[in-house]
Amino acid sequence: MRWVKIWHIVFYVSLILPTYLAISAGTMRYSIWLILGLSLFLGVWYALIMMWLVPKAQGKRQTILSLVFIVVAMAVWFPLSRASWAYYLTAFILIRFDVGNPAIWIGCDGNIILTGLIIWSQALNLGKPVTFSIELLFIGIMVIGWAALLALWMRSVMRESAERKRLIEQLEETQRVLAAAERQSGILQERQRLAQEIHDTLAQGFTSIIMQLEAADLALPEEQSAVRTRLLHARETARLSLQKLAGLCRLYALSRSRAPACQMQCAG
Repeated sequence: MRWVKIWHIVFYVSLILPTYLAISAGTMRYSIWLILGLSLFLGVWYALIMMWLVPKAQGKRQTILSLVFIVVAMAVWFPLSRASWAYYLTAFILIRFDVGNPAIWIGCDGNIILTGLIIWSQALNLGKPVTFSIELLFIGIMVIGWAALLALWMRSVMRESAERKRLIEQLEETQRVLAAAERQSGILQERQRLAQEIHDTLAQGFTSIIMQLEAADLALPEEQSAVRTRLLHARETARLSLQKLAGLCRLYALSRSRAPACQMQCAG
């Protein structure tokens, strides 16, 4: 992502600087307004296609948009190169977009066409016709080989970048899962701690009360029926409270090894 932003900056520098040099030189073939208009159009066209639409597209749509961009960009660049030599600097940046295209055939063909336009523009500026020769054939072979190698290199870089991005996303997802598991583990430990406190304090206290009430009931004379009834109600209240505590044990003690023991103590 950082390199994409850098390339955006490089493109606009390669467009603004030649425009400034062309206007300041004062030896242009065309009017200043035409040069400014074509340069402005190329800058807006780049922002529309390469900075806005291409990042949102996927697969064939991205390839088509890149192809449309480079075709229009070459058509706009050619008259600019005829106006000033400084725009050859922009051509080198356009070559980068050729070889960096997702479709390797677009990169190679675009590089060859752009190189041909450069040769044609230079010949026209020098006032010489473009004729077939051994030198031109040699240049064409070199351009094709260079375009293929550079396109393959860019393709491998983009593939490695995509793989690295995928691995980073997997690592971030793993970290999120581990963090969630750690939080869940902390919650379970806290629930087990609460269940242990219930087991060690309240449940044992109610159990002791029930035992004391039963002992008091056994010690009463037979004629103390009213007191015996009150003791029975107290035991039932204590047992009901133990049942509620058993529900709390089931709620907080999520560990299978802890929950049955807690429930046995609460039910006693």
